[in-house]
Parts: sequence; C-alpha cells; structure tokens
Amino acid sequence: MRLYVDDDHVTVVSPAVAATAEADDATSLTIDATADAISSASIDVLTSASPIEVSELRVEAGARVARAVGRRLELRGQGRGSHEADYAAWRLGGGAGVELADRNLSLDLDYQLGLDRAGDATDATFSRRRTEHAVTLAASQVLDPRTVLDGIVEARRADGYHASPYRRVPVVDPAWPLPTWVDEVTPEVRTSVAALVRARRALGAAWFVAASQRLYVDDWDVTSHTTIVDVRHQPGEGWLLGATARGYVQDGAAFYRRAYEVGDDGALPVERTRDRTLGPMRSAFASLTVDRTLWRGDALDPAGGVHLVVAAGALAWWFPDAALQARRLALVTTASLVQAF
Repeated sequence: MRLYVDDDHVTVVSPAVAATAEADDATSLTIDATADAISSASIDVLTSASPIEVSELRVEAGARVARAVGRRLELRGQGRGSHEADYAAWRLGGGAGVELADRNLSLDLDYQLGLDRAGDATDATFSRRRTEHAVTLAASQVLDPRTVLDGIVEARRADGYHASPYRRVPVVDPAWPLPTWVDEVTPEVRTSVAALVRARRALGAAWFVAASQRLYVDDWDVTSHTTIVDVRHQPGEGWLLGATARGYVQDGAAFYRRAYEVGDDGALPVERTRDRTLGPMRSAFASLTVDRTLWRGDALDPAGGVHLVVAAGALAWWFPDAALQARRLALVTTASLVQAF
C-alpha cells in the first residue's frame, strides 16, 4: 500500500499485489497488479471549464516469465498494461542475461515496445497514439567480495503524441490586451539516451552503502543529472534499517518558454507547452525504511517467513520558470507485507 499526498491538493492511494512462483527448477513466473486511486484539485489538471475536484482510477497489471538455460544464461519476457478513463498503455518486451568471468561479470540486454493511446474525457472522438522503443544494456562487475560496480545505458525513441489534450497554452500578442489560449503542441519524435554508474559496497557485517550518478540527454535539449545515495544497517537479527537521499537537476526543453508571444508575422509558435516538467526543474527526496522479519521459516524452509516493510519520505520539486506554481511538496509512505512459502 502506497500513499502520496502533496500541498497542491493531490492524493494518490495505490494498493498493489505481486506473486512469484517457480514453475520448475529453471522457470519462474511473476504476476502483479496495481490500482492508483487519484483525487486532485491541482492547478495542473483543472481548467476554467472544469473548476471541480478530479477523481480517477488507474489499473495496471503485468506478468514476467524467466527461464534459465544452463547455469549462466537466462531468457525472459514480460508484458504490462494499464488503463484509465482517458489513457491506455501497453509494454511488451524481452531480454537475456549472462554471467561471465567465473560469474563475476553479469551482462543484461533488454528490449521494450511501448504502445500508448491518449483520449480526452470531454471529447469521445479524441484519440492520439504514441509508439516507443527502448533498449537497455546493463553490466555488473564484482570487484571484490564486498564491492560491486554497475553500469546501465538506455536508449529510447518515442514517435507520436506527447502533449496533453487538457493543457491550453496562453500566447501573448502585444497588440491585444488578452492572451490567446491554444492547444499544446510538442515535437512528434523524442529520442533520448541515459547512462548510470553505481557502486555498491558492504561495510563490515552490518552496514551497506550504494551511490549512483545518472546522466540523461535527449533531442528536445533536455539534460538532467540524478544522484542517489542509499544506506542500509542491520542493528540486530530480524531488523534492517535504511535511508535514501536523491537529488535531481534538469534544464529546459529548447521550445519551453515561461511565456509565449506571437511572431513578427502574427503566427503562433509552432511548438508550445505548459508542462512545467519540460522546463528548468529541481527535486529532492529523502526517505527512511524499516524492514522487520516478523517470523522466519523452519529449518526445512529457511527462506520462508513474513517480512513487514514500512517507509516514509518527503519529496520536493522546484520549477523556477513556472508561472502558476514554482514549488510542490509531498509526503510518500509505503507499507508492504511479504510472505514466502
């Protein structure tokens, strides 16, 4: 169960369930489902035509199958779909993983196809589509018995509708006292590359630390940097405590403007957006986690037992060029119960 609440009148309650089973010694199957119940009176979704609170339900489900081929090769496939009143998305993909160098080096290659359809709750005839291809290459190298170094590179290309039918963009004409409100228009193609480097190390018998740095660039001229630090501590048997800190910095897309004006010839800007996440952006996140083993399995099944995981965190965004709201603060809490048998 996950709960998100922020200071812009947005609440999201997300119950989720997942199960993994071993079909045989070489094959495992995982299925999961999530429901997001959203209630919002945020300025991000309300317009002058609908000055009321918005409620929405999004349902997502997925399945993944993995099969070991020998001791060092794994083949996998997965599918996922989500649906809400005005949006549907499918993700289909597969990949392979192999262990080399006496199983000290792991390589994984995955491909994912995304199919999205955007609708408009106020217009039954509105339908826009987007197709996305993503390729991910990951490598993990064991440096010594306590240290692992990871590297991940991901390339994406999305073609189709990237805007929102609910966003109207004001365009100012110096010769006219009021702005003209027009549809949001963004480029149809977005190509991006992201690279991450992470180091994980055990410190003694009871401490673990991980640190990562991620760089993202795309052809909309958006560049971002993400830094994450995780610390875990085992103070006693059956207890695991953790802390996570994440910082994010992003510049804006080439066509993003705090305010748009008509051209010298009176023409509207070809590309325009009111999505503040495409502008300059900063965010910070910090959380604490408690993992408690309520009881363990017996001697014949040591992997069995029950775990209770509770986490709470604070999340803040800053949007320097957002005219309506330059900051948002949120509280995120999660409670999970894991039963192995």
